[in-house]
Amino acid sequence: MADAGCANLLKAWGFADLVQKFQDEYVDEEALKSLTPDLCAELVPRIGQRAKFLSYLKLYQDSFNLNESANTSECTLDESDLEISLDCSSSASADCSSFQSIDSIPQSNTTTNLEPSLKKPKLELLDWRKTIFVSKENCNVIEVLKADPQGLVVLNSYSISQHLTSCNRRKLVDVLVKHCVKTYGRLLNRDFDILSSLIVQVFPTEDQEIYYVPPGACAKISSGKLPSKYRNLIRVLKTANVLISNSKAVQDNKSEEFCEEPSEELSEKLTFLKYCNDPWPKVESYWDDTYEVRVSQFQSDIEGKVFRILEDWPSLKQPLGFTLINADFHKSHPDCATLLFSNWPVYKQAVIKLVEGKLKEKNNQELLLLHQDSLPNDISDIIVFRLLPALFQAPLLKAKNAPNWRPSLLEVRHSFIHHVQINADFHKSHPDCATLLFSNWPVYKQAVIKLVEGKLKEKNNQELLLLHQDSLPNDISDIIVFRLLPALFQAPLLKAKNAPNWRPSLLEVRHSFIHHVQTSGEIQPFLEERKKKLLRYNLTLQPLIIVVGNLERTGLPITYVIMDNVKYKVNSVLQGVDVCFKCFHVLNAHYPKESENVWFFIQKILYSMSCKGEKKSSSVSAVITDIKHLLKHL
Repeated sequence: MADAGCANLLKAWGFADLVQKFQDEYVDEEALKSLTPDLCAELVPRIGQRAKFLSYLKLYQDSFNLNESANTSECTLDESDLEISLDCSSSASADCSSFQSIDSIPQSNTTTNLEPSLKKPKLELLDWRKTIFVSKENCNVIEVLKADPQGLVVLNSYSISQHLTSCNRRKLVDVLVKHCVKTYGRLLNRDFDILSSLIVQVFPTEDQEIYYVPPGACAKISSGKLPSKYRNLIRVLKTANVLISNSKAVQDNKSEEFCEEPSEELSEKLTFLKYCNDPWPKVESYWDDTYEVRVSQFQSDIEGKVFRILEDWPSLKQPLGFTLINADFHKSHPDCATLLFSNWPVYKQAVIKLVEGKLKEKNNQELLLLHQDSLPNDISDIIVFRLLPALFQAPLLKAKNAPNWRPSLLEVRHSFIHHVQINADFHKSHPDCATLLFSNWPVYKQAVIKLVEGKLKEKNNQELLLLHQDSLPNDISDIIVFRLLPALFQAPLLKAKNAPNWRPSLLEVRHSFIHHVQTSGEIQPFLEERKKKLLRYNLTLQPLIIVVGNLERTGLPITYVIMDNVKYKVNSVLQGVDVCFKCFHVLNAHYPKESENVWFFIQKILYSMSCKGEKKSSSVSAVITDIKHLLKHL
């Protein structure tokens, strides 16, 4: 029967459902050390689950092989032979973790035969202070890779294509992290920073943010492939009793901001905007004059609840309310206000290509529509935008009183594509970015398509097939590509106190980004259901895009941007993405958690826009690097 130690290991690795199976087969900790892949095939019959289990098992077995390699002959240990140094008490802003691993195991001068099953080495806490750091002088990335078979694969592959695939990035990080842990012990954020910069020096087409993103206002700990791999390795070593750690609560100090009272004249204009919607020219004039005060109030709503803003500023509910958002965005992000319109044509085909490779259903109807010659531009855009969520993995959302929820691709779409017209405010806050989407999308569209095609498992995806129809209207093509976009990103893991963890599915990510329905009567039930699910995870409904109509029939679908209970009708899905994006930034709303990475991608690549204190994503950086690489070969 499996002992408690084996059961704890399985639970720590995320395989609690296998505990009973291991108990039935009498697999204990000692047996784990000798398990082979063939034996695992019987214990863990599901291939996907077995692949994950084998990766943990290998690290577990390697941790014991490391101890045994100190002597080629039979070695004996005494209680002082195994020494671990670690620290978790340093500032959270300085170190991402605090562990010191074994560099070597000194030989004992005495010969005391210990039976492993009867007596285990005692792990002792030693001085945690780190004295060796990763540097350009003591870490030669090329030499480290050359010394490892996997590293040679990475170097040779890059020399041929001048690009690292996702698989090669994993191999690269695996080799470097294991080398650094063995050589330097506990790794800190400064080590990851130096190591990521060294990676970029060797592989110049890579982005440093793929490998390391420092902690900031939006993230208390560092992120990226290097810290993630390091933490996973340390967790496995700790589970195997190779490392132990102390814990210390970290206090999050928040500062209060002082807000100056508006002048009497501004107060009168603000009062007018809160209660009057006519005449519209006066609304626009007062909206412009009160920009600084309004934006300050928007930003003070840290929860990003859009319905409060709509209640306070009823002008936004008017048919031309989106022009006010546009004006604010032009002011706050002048360099990005128009980038979507120039960037979308650039990236649209790339998105389609990427989605085609990502979607499992290669006969996807939206993709088939994209390849119709007569497809109007707006329909093409609707399709591509609605396909965009397929490139990203939906996050897992958690709540105390609800089960974990990983939004499906459809749900991600629902949270993504929704049309509102609030251009005026955005044009004021971001004048240089206000129209970039329309120029950038055509540039990047084909690269996105290409990337999705390589990412999707279902080669006969209907949406991808639609994209290859010569007569597909442009707007439908755009809808498909945007809806495929989430397939490029991993969905976040969402947590809540009263609900289980939730990592949204690809369909759920799509629903939060661009949702497609056949009739307008389906909109309200969808929104009500979505609000209920979000409430379980203490989340609110954020702006999203909804496309109404059959993408395969003659006639263009109708695109809406939804803000709470307000519905804006726009001319195309591309305009819907533009209006929705501007809503987030003008109203200080949040990107939907499920499709957060999709919107970060649009912000970075289509609007060329950065925001102070914004969250950084290594996943988004990796996709952007891949897109730029594809553009060189299209």
